[in-house]
Amino acid sequence: MLNLTTRSRNPLKPSTGHDSFADWRRYTVNRGTLPVIGVTGSRGKTTVIRLLNAILRNAGLRTAIRTNVSVDICDVRQLGEIAPWSRALEELALGSLDVAVEEFDWLTIHSMGLEQATFPAFVITNVCGNRDACLVQGDAKRAIASLPIVFESVHEDGMLIINGDDFDVSREELEHRRASLFVGLNRESPGLRDHLARGGKAAFSDGGTLMVGDAEKSLEVVAASDLPFALSGYAGFQIQNALMAAAIATSIGLKANDISRALQTFDSADFWTPESFQVIDVNGISVVVDRPNPSWFLRAVLRSVRDIPSNRIISVVGRLAGVPVSDLPEVGRLIGRTSSFVVVHSESDEPTRAAAIRQGAARNEVPAVIVHTRSEGRALSRALSLARAGDLVLVLADRPAPLIQTLMRAAGSAPPARPAAT
Repeated sequence: MLNLTTRSRNPLKPSTGHDSFADWRRYTVNRGTLPVIGVTGSRGKTTVIRLLNAILRNAGLRTAIRTNVSVDICDVRQLGEIAPWSRALEELALGSLDVAVEEFDWLTIHSMGLEQATFPAFVITNVCGNRDACLVQGDAKRAIASLPIVFESVHEDGMLIINGDDFDVSREELEHRRASLFVGLNRESPGLRDHLARGGKAAFSDGGTLMVGDAEKSLEVVAASDLPFALSGYAGFQIQNALMAAAIATSIGLKANDISRALQTFDSADFWTPESFQVIDVNGISVVVDRPNPSWFLRAVLRSVRDIPSNRIISVVGRLAGVPVSDLPEVGRLIGRTSSFVVVHSESDEPTRAAAIRQGAARNEVPAVIVHTRSEGRALSRALSLARAGDLVLVLADRPAPLIQTLMRAAGSAPPARPAAT
């Protein structure tokens, strides 16, 4: 059992520096662990994995990834999950695959645990984004209880990549004896500043450029404005995801050129990730599709779309499944404050939830115009009919998969391939 008193006094060990990926892989295998990188968190896991896989593939490496959607081996979706992942681990041991990345949710970690000292690197994207209202939720409680399990699953000479802006991940009371690389949007934030002062490494944005380094020197990776999937730098949470991927990549010996090139060409619409933030251009209208988020995560999404130089924002909302009932009025208020129009649908399915959303939207000093429709598909069509070139349509989708396919066809692109059926 971990002693939760003070953080490790050695935030960065000399063994964590590797001149090349081959050096990191050799070091990993020689100490008896497979080159499997774990990723967990409340939001952003799949995006971080996809970004990291793009970097690894751009560097010419043979990869396997396991997300909540599918198992991919060298960018080929596999039939099923358990059998192909077992095969991937065998190929890692034999050397016919170079590296693997595996996603874990908090429920799995909390209920099933993780084998100790197994992973050479583990990423923690976030817990609650420093919002007290989130901490009382079941998933957040499981997350906090699972953090020591994640720490212990990393080899004593391995690396933890931690969201230094999320106090519930980086707070000093959580002791572990693994090297840590903190990730944050600003090197002057309290968590990063303290970590750097103690000799640690960090990934951060400085003057619009993504950087990785320590208090002495930093490596420039890529300009945020060159990242289309991050709305050219306006989507701060996507910049955080990119920093996470860059932090992992540099810690395992990847070069800045490989990282930069992969991030600049990454397009979330190329992958079947229906629950992740996606941006699709439809005849000059930017359509953002995301899953419904509680207010503590929704704020970052709305801040991003609000900062884009667009004419108007038109939002599409339905049942907002996954948002606690107690949080619906605040979610409605935030959406109503940001939007010129709010197109609502499926109100008769759950009238109590629908009423709470409308009541929240009405709390704004200048309420948005509410447009009522019967289904999610009709709501999207209505929003697009209201929109003009230069507008942005934000869809918090109850069923994102069919909407993304419809939008991709409207944009003249082939929808990303679905995972193979099990």
